[in-house]
Amino acid sequence: MVSKIKKDNSFGGNYTEDRVDASWNTTTTVYEGVFLKPIYNGSDWIESATTEEVNVYNTDLYKTKIEDIFKFLSVRAEASSMNKSNLDPIFLKAQREEYQDKYDVASGLITSGTRYDNTLLLIQNEITDEFSEAVLDAVLPTLGVVGFTGTHLEKMFKLITTKFEYGRNSYDTFNLFVRHFRTKSFLWLETSDWTRLEQAIDFVKNIPDSLTLTEAQQLYNDFNLI
Repeated sequence: MVSKIKKDNSFGGNYTEDRVDASWNTTTTVYEGVFLKPIYNGSDWIESATTEEVNVYNTDLYKTKIEDIFKFLSVRAEASSMNKSNLDPIFLKAQREEYQDKYDVASGLITSGTRYDNTLLLIQNEITDEFSEAVLDAVLPTLGVVGFTGTHLEKMFKLITTKFEYGRNSYDTFNLFVRHFRTKSFLWLETSDWTRLEQAIDFVKNIPDSLTLTEAQQLYNDFNLI
């Protein structure tokens, strides 16, 4: 592999030797693609773009990256709060509406009307299909609900409200980090701190697919170390 050197010493592409024209000026110092305007100085490839040109290019590049990551993390926070791996926003919106309806019924925020009737029917069907009283008595203590007494339906309501409130707490915790990421990243963008921006992007890439509430809380603190 060689790199072609154009007449103005700028980069002309990388080629295997069987594709090299005899008239070309080439070098075995292969360009690795890290500069905005690479130029060959006779021994190495160097950046020929001005600091202003690099900053303008990087600003546009990182602005798009920050916005894309912020959107992704916002969706991820919503999915994580409901213990879902599907990151489709339409799916998550539908799930959030269903969980909100169940919570409103279970917590007594709504007590009548079509939404109440339909949601209560859905809850009752889930009790019949999945949540016997024995199952609820086993599951509730794992969520920190110990010694709860009540009717079968009341236990189901307790399960719904407990999981919903835990999920919202998880969302708020994760979302605190998401907003912090956006704020700090745009600050580094304004100051052309490309090193910290790269570190921030690498940090996001290394976030595990599954997070406990404690781990989500730690994200904020760890990110501040950048």
